[in-house]
Amino acid sequence: MKLSRKKLLHVALATALSIGLASCSSSSTAGKADGESVTLNWWWWGTGDVPKMNTWVDWVVNAYQESNPNIKINFEERTDADITTAFEAAAAAQKGPDIAPAWASAPVLTQVWAGNVEPLDDLVSADEMKNWLNVAENNYEGKTYAAPIYIVGLPIAYNKTLFKKAGISTEKSPETWKEFLGLCTSLNKAGITPIVGGNRGGFEGSWWFAHLGKQYMDSPADLQKAALSGDFSRIGQWADRFDEMFKAKCFNKDINSLELQEKYDIFNKGDAAMVLAIDGAALGAADAIGAENLGTMTLPEFGDGKMASYYTATQSISHFITSWSPNKQASADFIKFWHSTESMEKWVELTGVMPADARFDKSTVTDPVKQQLFALNSKPSVWLSNFEPGAVFEQADLAGGQLISTRKGSGKDNTALWVKSSKSWVAQKPEEVANFKKWAGIK
Repeated sequence: MKLSRKKLLHVALATALSIGLASCSSSSTAGKADGESVTLNWWWWGTGDVPKMNTWVDWVVNAYQESNPNIKINFEERTDADITTAFEAAAAAQKGPDIAPAWASAPVLTQVWAGNVEPLDDLVSADEMKNWLNVAENNYEGKTYAAPIYIVGLPIAYNKTLFKKAGISTEKSPETWKEFLGLCTSLNKAGITPIVGGNRGGFEGSWWFAHLGKQYMDSPADLQKAALSGDFSRIGQWADRFDEMFKAKCFNKDINSLELQEKYDIFNKGDAAMVLAIDGAALGAADAIGAENLGTMTLPEFGDGKMASYYTATQSISHFITSWSPNKQASADFIKFWHSTESMEKWVELTGVMPADARFDKSTVTDPVKQQLFALNSKPSVWLSNFEPGAVFEQADLAGGQLISTRKGSGKDNTALWVKSSKSWVAQKPEEVANFKKWAGIK
């Protein structure tokens, strides 16, 4: 989720892509008669969260084109490596996608503040959008700027067989922080790695911050205000808990050598008892070890924040209509189709992941693992990194967790890094800070 790039890279990409993108610009639908030919260009991202998303993308494009023969949809997948840089180049050229992806909240709003995103409010009715889940993540000054497709949660998945081997109940989750750390003690005594993580890129630490940090917050505004003020005295307690997990030997010894995705292979082979997993990975684990052997749980409530009971979930990737698109209404109509009953049912059939729409009938889901995940995703939730400035995410959220996982720093050192990166961001990015204040509702 890198939000800044070197200027030379930006210019080089803009120059290189503007030539190719020029041929992709769509003809305007404004004032066109019904049935006149329209071409939409859709850039999408999602296989990072939903490995089978491409099957739905193929389906939804073909289904929409069949029912709207005057619409031609060109679609292209973006990757982690180019989701930001490719769009920056397209924005510089003011050509390219009609619909583009960005991770929810701060990455979306960064493009909003740059004038690259069209608000959805005049294109999609309020009655329709009220059914879309987690849209508040992309709200700014009373307008909604991006649409969700799915909800991705972050449960702690556990292997029931290994829990039983260590004498741990598979039916009752820990009720206190001490009891949760006790799981690590019991599993270690049984010769079982308690939790497998991959923090080489820092994302494991960020994911644990998502779970632990909200315990000390009343709302996401607490994190926004801390980033603006540099006061992390309350929120910083999360790092003490993360440090305690390492002292209790909760993690694999090679956590700093593994990328985030590599941990799933270890869990799926039965070589660790727990893994912090997004929904798609949890479903994959159920296939690997057997659905009857997979359980999911959340951390107990132990902090003093009103969000201590919240789950960690988000719409993750959002898709928005570009400000330069000449096909804004046609793009909005296609996005609305993503939320049709037909599309949502096909989405679940093909991916197994929960659609981001309150109208989806969860009673139609009979798979026990999916039922667990959908129930968790229906709880009040937050994903904290959505509400951080990009620079703070990179310099403190990612790097801070590594301070602890590499045992090169304490919880206090982690907090100091958050303070330093926030103050640096405030000093160096005054325009972004001004917009961030508006977003946070701070005058």
